[in-house]
Amino acid sequence: MSVKKIITYDAWHLVLVSVFIVVFSSLLLTTINSQGSTALTINLQESTEWIRHSIDTGTSLGADGTRLADVDGDGDMDITTPWEEKGHIKAYLNPGPGQNITQLWESVIAGRVRGPEDSVFADLDNDGAVDVVSSAEGAKALYVHWAPKDAIINGLFNKNAYLNSSLWTTEPIAESSGSSWMFALPMDVDGKNGINLVGGGKSGASVGWFESPENPRNTSQWKFHPLHKLGWIMSMSSKDMDGDNDTDVLLSARTKGSFWIENPGHTALQQNPDMKWPLHRIGSYNRGLSMFQTSGDLDQDGIDDVVLANRDYAIIFHKGNYSNTELWDSHIIGVPGKFISGTPKGVAIGDINLDNKTDLVVTAEHTAVRTGVWWMSSFPVENLEYDPIRKAYTGWVWDFHKVSGNEEKNGAKFDLVELVDLDNDGDLDIITSEEAHNLGVVWYENPTIKN
Repeated sequence: MSVKKIITYDAWHLVLVSVFIVVFSSLLLTTINSQGSTALTINLQESTEWIRHSIDTGTSLGADGTRLADVDGDGDMDITTPWEEKGHIKAYLNPGPGQNITQLWESVIAGRVRGPEDSVFADLDNDGAVDVVSSAEGAKALYVHWAPKDAIINGLFNKNAYLNSSLWTTEPIAESSGSSWMFALPMDVDGKNGINLVGGGKSGASVGWFESPENPRNTSQWKFHPLHKLGWIMSMSSKDMDGDNDTDVLLSARTKGSFWIENPGHTALQQNPDMKWPLHRIGSYNRGLSMFQTSGDLDQDGIDDVVLANRDYAIIFHKGNYSNTELWDSHIIGVPGKFISGTPKGVAIGDINLDNKTDLVVTAEHTAVRTGVWWMSSFPVENLEYDPIRKAYTGWVWDFHKVSGNEEKNGAKFDLVELVDLDNDGDLDIITSEEAHNLGVVWYENPTIKN
């Protein structure tokens, strides 16, 4: 492997690079090379400081993911986060652009469950007050945290009621009991009775969908339809993958890689809700441990791709194909290796530095004193090599830009990552959470545009 260029580093990089490249250069190159390919090159760039702002620092460890929705109708993205160790399910109201955006956000404990792994907004009873659904590994069920009815009065949002924890009620979905759930996805599966839920778990739990009854408030009547056994589900999103105008499920399985599950459509499911949904593998690469994934047009060819964080110091880029949703070329995008960054956990796609080119933002766990949040910009794709053993292309060169600062000094475990222009200055900021070092729910302010 050859390093094409190395330019000025900040002080943090200078120490690491001087120690590990000069003194242990062969070891570093071997480490990076073992995670990528013989053609892999990573360029460590000088970093501009990103300021970290706290949304909620919390009172204990365990902030475990951020899911977004506009629950108060003001046009800004609000957040729900489960606090795994504390057992709190919280919702945060975005104060909107301005000075308050850098302060702690107003929040409510929507419910309390043991060992929650995920929470997501969904108005399951269609009353206008947005509820929260949590996936519990510890309590082994999906729980609905019903928002107060008084949170909507004459069609208007009542913040005081929504933020009153005593007005929220929590109920388990009966048919979910007994399984360790890791992720839930609200979507209209069958075209009746409003929003359904697609759930995925671990330890033998199937990926499947929960059919909403005529009265969604009756959680004993939700019916589970198992679909596929895929092991430990890490992430799910809804997307029309085949262009047939219904919503499919895009997911990542920890030991099996990327898949999508084809929705048979409203008519078919109303006739037979127990029918199986076809399972489609995405790409040919499924080594290592798959973490969270996203979709978007990474290579800017007009076709959506799938991008997956892999704990084996890699980002897996599954290139979409316009003519055939079964054809995905897999590419391995290496990250700097264990001396520079933690192991990738979450990934997002967006133009970070406003150069009209698509970038990647990555969060990591197992950071020790290494970087836990960074972004990567790409060189043109040239001289890619196909590795028949990995069944993937290698050799795509990326620049590495550090985002997070000294917060990793005691070890950090970041999670899902979202890109939103929180301060309304025209560039994308980073929203994430940190579970192990009690940073809580945070956002990093993009320095590209300074007000």
